[in-house]
Amino acid sequence: TFDKNFSLPVFIENDINAAALGETILRNDPDFSNLFFLSIGTGTGAGLIINDRIWHGNMNYAGDVGMVMNELDLVSLPGDFASLRLNNQICVSAIEKRFCVDITHKIPCSEDKKQKISEYVVERFLPMIYNLNYILDITNYVLSGSLIDYLGDVVFDCTYRHLEQQQQF
Repeated sequence: TFDKNFSLPVFIENDINAAALGETILRNDPDFSNLFFLSIGTGTGAGLIINDRIWHGNMNYAGDVGMVMNELDLVSLPGDFASLRLNNQICVSAIEKRFCVDITHKIPCSEDKKQKISEYVVERFLPMIYNLNYILDITNYVLSGSLIDYLGDVVFDCTYRHLEQQQQF
């Protein structure tokens, strides 16, 4: 086994938590001791760094944002919550199906379509980020993943625009 052969501690961690921790280590900036790392690709996941440590939560669910539900109408809840889950709305396969694009094979689309996709995606993840800002007092965010790479600056511009609008209220 690895720990016995090399006399090194062994840790098992998921990829998004490790990426979030890597962001804080590489930045080596005290202002980045608290961070929310959101990755949107084949799935939707997040890593939370609180005081330079990965926050796992009591049941290791911290960062499982794919299960976050949007648009809960308590009067007419569906029998199956799957369609309300963030992951099922913004993961690559959901976006490919909804917008008829091929992100998996990196087939380019028009800037207009990127704008429409970005608006759709940002409208779904931004409320969560906005709430985390107040609930956990985290103001450092990293967006990553194959969908973010595909959309490029368009998704960042869209995010900034929406954040500026929310700050006006």
